[in-house]
Amino acid sequence: MASSSDLLQGSHKWDRDPETGARPAVVSAWPGAQRIATSRASSGDHDMRCIALLNRDGGTLKTTDLGDLSRQIEVSFRAAGHEIDVEVIGSSDVEAALNRLGADPTVEIILAGGGDGTISAAANIAWRSGKVLGVLPAGTMNLFARSLGVPLTLTAAIDALAQAPVARCDLGLIDDRPFVHQVSIGLQADVVHERDKNRHPSRPAKMFASLRAYLRTLFRQKSFRARLTINDQPRKGRFSFLVVSNNVYGDGHMPYADRLDDGKLGVYCAGPLSPLAGARLGADLARGAWRSNPDLRFEPAQNVKLHLTRFIRRRKGLIDGELVRLRSKSEIRILSGALRVLKPAA
Repeated sequence: MASSSDLLQGSHKWDRDPETGARPAVVSAWPGAQRIATSRASSGDHDMRCIALLNRDGGTLKTTDLGDLSRQIEVSFRAAGHEIDVEVIGSSDVEAALNRLGADPTVEIILAGGGDGTISAAANIAWRSGKVLGVLPAGTMNLFARSLGVPLTLTAAIDALAQAPVARCDLGLIDDRPFVHQVSIGLQADVVHERDKNRHPSRPAKMFASLRAYLRTLFRQKSFRARLTINDQPRKGRFSFLVVSNNVYGDGHMPYADRLDDGKLGVYCAGPLSPLAGARLGADLARGAWRSNPDLRFEPAQNVKLHLTRFIRRRKGLIDGELVRLRSKSEIRILSGALRVLKPAA
């Protein structure tokens, strides 16, 4: 049996004047509105029609004044020259709303606000329909928004996104399903399964529940067997977890990529872990010191093939934070520059 060291190295629309085609002046007391109106970053793009889709049941939006947030989005995007509609919907309506927007040829930007599931689903539709994705940081950790350089407070994020140029970023693909952050199998998926046994009313409550679930899972985790082919090189062994990320994680911060245009997957794994080793690994990942952890193995890749046993497939895995049933055999690859996004200037 190979050791771990052998494994890897509400809707509001702003209309133009029907006679002149000009947009009315926007006056607001919201901080930043006047600055946006007089100073828009030049992106080379024409004024674009945007739909902001806010999932009232997802992420921090559960505890946010969505009427005020909608007004801020309207003021910011209108002042920057865009047409804007804001729609507030529930989780059960997200899929239908996104499919409708994807099929609407007049919609150019989908601005998505909600948890990981909402953002990942919006990225899927934006990619398939060729639209631009804007990401409001309304999740728990907002790792994809961090990679894009989006400010983490909603007010600052709206300001920045309204002025942001359109850029291209890489997209991960597991079989026919895209992902923006990562695919995770084993320990992390077990933690999310444990955490989501209960509902959490706020972001701090969910973060605390995640920590508690991680500690509980460490003491009863089960490793799993898997066979991998990374860059056409076979690997096999027993794992406590396996993660494949859209671009390689950066250093000195939580596990997210510093850039999303390098065209590489990051493959991370560890063999069976004691509770102490698992706690140390969790702490190193949280503070961005994963490269120095002796139990973590890393390898960049262009493509990864997975062959999983029936046992681990029953336990499910995570795709962008959402628990999913895994196939026995899957292929993961990266699509360079496949997704158009609003990316604030540095």
